Amino acid sequence: MKQLAARVDAGDFPGAHRLQFTLLDLFYAVYGQQVSWWVAGQKYALKHMGILGSAAARVAAQQELPESQRAAIRAAIDANRDLLF
Repeated sequence: MKQLAARVDAGDFPGAHRLQFTLLDLFYAVYGQQVSWWVAGQKYALKHMGILGSAAARVAAQQELPESQRAAIRAAIDANRDLLF
């Protein structure tokens, strides 16, 4: 988000536009298609990034994150490591 704001402040609107769509794709990959995946997806992403030691959530429904969604999260994070770290 800081990079997005910096591009806007610098007048780099095409760069800001590209970055905005990259962020939207990343958010969609992490948060998934179902509201119940929101916390689980975020925690799984933070675990994959090495920020959290566990992806466990307190709400059981949020722990039901399919492997296909976990794979999408890993791929999105790995493809955007330069942006996230």
